[in-house]
Amino acid sequence: MPVSIQIQITACVTKIVAAEPASVLDVGCGFGKWGYLCREYLDAFNGRWRPEDWTTRIDGIEFFEPYILDHQRALYSNITIGDIRDLCKTCDEYDVIIAGDVIEHMHKDEAEEVVETLYAKARKLLIVNIPLGKGWDHPAQYGNPAELHRSEWYKEDFDGYAIESETYRLPAGIDYGSFYCAKDMEPDVRVAGFGNAALFYGKQGDTTNALRYLERAQRVEAQPLESTLLLVDTMIQLGKVEMAQERLQWAIGKLPENGMLRVFLAKLLHARGQKDEAVRALQEAAALDNLDADIQQEIDGIMAAWGLA
Repeated sequence: MPVSIQIQITACVTKIVAAEPASVLDVGCGFGKWGYLCREYLDAFNGRWRPEDWTTRIDGIEFFEPYILDHQRALYSNITIGDIRDLCKTCDEYDVIIAGDVIEHMHKDEAEEVVETLYAKARKLLIVNIPLGKGWDHPAQYGNPAELHRSEWYKEDFDGYAIESETYRLPAGIDYGSFYCAKDMEPDVRVAGFGNAALFYGKQGDTTNALRYLERAQRVEAQPLESTLLLVDTMIQLGKVEMAQERLQWAIGKLPENGMLRVFLAKLLHARGQKDEAVRALQEAAALDNLDADIQQEIDGIMAAWGLA
């Protein structure tokens, strides 16, 4: 249907106004709730109540054209009819992007790519409002095939995007969430968030989703050392030891003078039975200049344990 619940409105409007956007994109604009609220609180509330005085660009994207009536066209600057899976790749950047009750209508892998692209296109803030967990079965209706719920989402799905969020328990005993994905998240926080999502799905035996989040974590740029080690540890916990080894080797290529990475790799290789490679990695660590005293002590202890001292 072209409408959604109201429980998150106050919190979302507060975040939107605080961002002071000059431009807003409403993905899946439907009946136009967010267009109306943004127009009221970004323009009319500031004295610009006549359309000729509006200064905020408020655009909408809607899959199902019959949902668009005269009032939406009056409130939005532009409305594009189409599939966000395609349109997100070429749409403009906006200060704030709202994706309300949208991504659950896509298959999970497609929706994750949409979220990642919208996050990149949002200059300040991406807001995702979405049903959470089970109990949200929703068929295609009103002649709109996009009404069907095709994927299931949990709070952990957004740990790599949102530091702030609100979850709501509805009277029917089902959950709903609002996720405020700000663009100032540090890379280590994003990596840890994606790793947490991978562990969440791994514990449920959902290898497909776990792997997707591990791969997404690896695509975060400018990862600090601690994030790399955390990600490697997550991979090992999920039994993806070969992936962990490849990630360590990648990190050593970026930080060739880091002894900790080489020690970590040596221990991993040894645990996998690749003893010659493990010894070589440890010797390369020992040969580095200006090793931290704690790392040197660890290398000495491993060499003694392996009979290399």
